[in-house]
Amino acid sequence: MVKLIYIGLVYIFVLMRMFKLFSKYSLYISISFGLLIIVLYFSRTVTRKIMTDNNYSIIYVTVPNKEVGMLIAKSLVTQNLAACANVIPNLTSVYMWESKINVDSEELLMIKTKSSLFSDVEQCVKSLHPYETPEIISVNIDNGSPEYLNWIKNVTK
Repeated sequence: MVKLIYIGLVYIFVLMRMFKLFSKYSLYISISFGLLIIVLYFSRTVTRKIMTDNNYSIIYVTVPNKEVGMLIAKSLVTQNLAACANVIPNLTSVYMWESKINVDSEELLMIKTKSSLFSDVEQCVKSLHPYETPEIISVNIDNGSPEYLNWIKNVTK
């Protein structure tokens, strides 16, 4: 905030010097421009803060097949725990399990939700998932269109 005020004051001073040559109203004009710069900068900062508060997440869950993926996706959306869940087919997973390398065909759920709902999503996934240790990974959404993020906010708990 101090930086913002300082920038605004510097612009006011510079504009006062410039307009002094052109108008007897230079003080009013330069103060107005300085205040406009402060307002524009502040509104940009507020918009950026709304978009980067990490209120929203994408949760990735691998599933063994489309049926399990659809069951989990529909359950999450029905319970308003997710705004959207994409079921992405045809993944090949290579992983270590019980001291041996496994290669399996899987599908991926890409779940868009509020970060605050992670525990509820995790509980729902675990209750429906056949794996002993399902992959449930959350990644924060750093930026997104305000309309889309607002939609997530409005359709989830």
